[in-house]
Amino acid sequence: MSVGTRAHGDSGLLIGRSRTFREALGKISRYARCSAPVLIEGETGTGKELAARALHAKSDRRAGPFVAINVGALPEALIVNELFGHEQGAFTGAARRCGGLVAQAEGGTLFFDEIDSLPVSVQATLLRFLQEHEYRPLGGGRTREADVRVVSACNGDMAALVRAHKFREDLFYRINVLQLRLPPLRERLGDLEVLTEHFLDLMQERYGGPERRLEPGARAAMARHAWPGNVRELENRVHRAYLLARDARITEDDLDLPKANGASVTELLDDAPFAVAKARLVAAFERDYIRAVLAKTEGNLSAASRLAKKERRAFARLVEKHGIDRREFTHPSY
Repeated sequence: MSVGTRAHGDSGLLIGRSRTFREALGKISRYARCSAPVLIEGETGTGKELAARALHAKSDRRAGPFVAINVGALPEALIVNELFGHEQGAFTGAARRCGGLVAQAEGGTLFFDEIDSLPVSVQATLLRFLQEHEYRPLGGGRTREADVRVVSACNGDMAALVRAHKFREDLFYRINVLQLRLPPLRERLGDLEVLTEHFLDLMQERYGGPERRLEPGARAAMARHAWPGNVRELENRVHRAYLLARDARITEDDLDLPKANGASVTELLDDAPFAVAKARLVAAFERDYIRAVLAKTEGNLSAASRLAKKERRAFARLVEKHGIDRREFTHPSY
């Protein structure tokens, strides 16, 4: 049986048997005993929000709300209003009073996803809130107290952002009282089997279909894959393979994993002339690189093009050239 802790989401569980993952689960249980701020670090798709929800569910605040804010998805000008709300007449169009996310999270947990995307101009405001546990809605004259636990998550190296003066050092120490690192899937390949079985069971239940399991060749291909999109990518590929499999056996072809290393490179070369073999390898690299970048950015073309340091239209043409559907990377359940 898997080692896991129940949390919100279609997948429902944080699952793993590996030592590194069990250590992370142990920290969640320990951190749940207090209300100190927690910083969850991990690559895209490792389950940071599931970990935050598990932390909330195990804490004394479990009866209160869990409120999440995706910092990277909000325009800079709206972040303060989203957090603290506003009074009637605070600005043009403010026809009525509106409470912010801090008020919604009262007595519970406030989760800042992609905290590393927080604009520098807003960081001082958040620091003051964390220091004083007080806030003032836009246009308001009265300061209000807040009883919330702050949990933050980041994809990148926060310490590096501090050194580059892109994130305030004092704010970093405020949100990083307790630290939780979620390992990428490539560091816990021993969990592939139990995760895959869980997702296959989930798909069988969701679609009312037959039981399906992986062929040995499919398992070997999964073990060779780097999993740049982590558990979210695994769920996506298992989901698609379950639907495409012709019978109870899921093959390597059903998983549609990129072929770019080991024996697969030899297959690409075949007996082709140098120019043809080079073109095949370049095309394979482009396809795998684009898929990896889209997996990291959850299918966001703008973010993917920035990560690749390419102009957005040029990157979009590459996506179209290789017939990649970016929507397959936007699955929200993990």
